[in-house]
Amino acid sequence: MKKNVILSTSQKNGVFSHSYECEEYENMSIVTVKNRYASLRKFARHVKDENVILPKSQLTKKIFKDRLKRYNGFSLYTVLPVMDKICRKAAIKFGAKIPLEEIFIIGDADEAFAIISRIYKLSRLFTVILPSRCEMTRFDDLYFEHGVLVRQLSSFGDKLLPDSMVIKCNSAQISCPENIPVIDMCGFGKIHDRVLNVQSISISDAKLSRIQKVWGGVGGAQLYELLGELPDDNAQVDVNVSADEIFLLDREKI
Repeated sequence: MKKNVILSTSQKNGVFSHSYECEEYENMSIVTVKNRYASLRKFARHVKDENVILPKSQLTKKIFKDRLKRYNGFSLYTVLPVMDKICRKAAIKFGAKIPLEEIFIIGDADEAFAIISRIYKLSRLFTVILPSRCEMTRFDDLYFEHGVLVRQLSSFGDKLLPDSMVIKCNSAQISCPENIPVIDMCGFGKIHDRVLNVQSISISDAKLSRIQKVWGGVGGAQLYELLGELPDDNAQVDVNVSADEIFLLDREKI
């Protein structure tokens, strides 16, 4: 797990002699800085490559005004360990029956293979939507090992089966029936009401419990990405609870 800093300010004068104090833990530092710009600037000079995370309770502090930046990091591969859980909970949320009749994946062949390798139990038929033909022999192993059929199409065609699902890995514009759940990895625009933005759902496990407690927010895929960590097998996924946005200290503005 990458070392990170969680930064807070003290409203009391004279609570410590230096400009800031630091408590070191295995995967994070908790820093308390005096509520003065000079102290913040002194602290910022000593930070190297660490991400400086602002707790939710600190976001409205005057000292941080115009000195924050929203963290937008995300990778499909961060959520692969919980992809099966995400799809199952999305199916329940939107009323789709498992096993699904078909799962469409909009993305490149590498992304499709990585996803299907994790969720092959959810359907016997997977369709990869790609504008041009690509090498599909790698998917043969999925058939021989798990009995999964994978085909490639350039579009959805005229009709989608009722209990289908779409997993969208890029910003391509698509149109699909409103009764088909869409798992959106990118969050580019809303297709219809049955869209689940993976970046905004709650994901948590024991590894993140202390950081979440100090940070004061609901963690999700972006928190794992920021920490350079992956959800473990016991991670909890809640598609009905939104993950909080993460804000970092923008040291370039100090």
